[in-house]
Amino acid sequence: KQGASPLPRTAMSNPPGVAGLPPPRSSFLDKCKREPLVPAGALTTALILCGGLAAFKQGNRQLGQYFMRARVLAQFGTVAAMVGYAAQSGALDVTKKPQWLGGSD
Repeated sequence: KQGASPLPRTAMSNPPGVAGLPPPRSSFLDKCKREPLVPAGALTTALILCGGLAAFKQGNRQLGQYFMRARVLAQFGTVAAMVGYAAQSGALDVTKKPQWLGGSD
């Protein structure tokens, strides 16, 4: 047959590491289920930002500044969650000294 693959159907599912091909992409919802703190932090940051902008629009500078400071803390928490998930998954090698700190490559 022309166009038929010599590989069995199960081998075409592209498991990780087969023939140097990357693993199949996971969906956005799968990532949200595995790493729930990241989308929650992003949503929290966006809501705080909207509250701050609304406060500035109403002329309440003090409340606006409070919201902007809270936004920075929410962003920090989101980035910390991202780094934590990366370290947990093994995508981040925390045992190796960075090259810019005098580590070897």
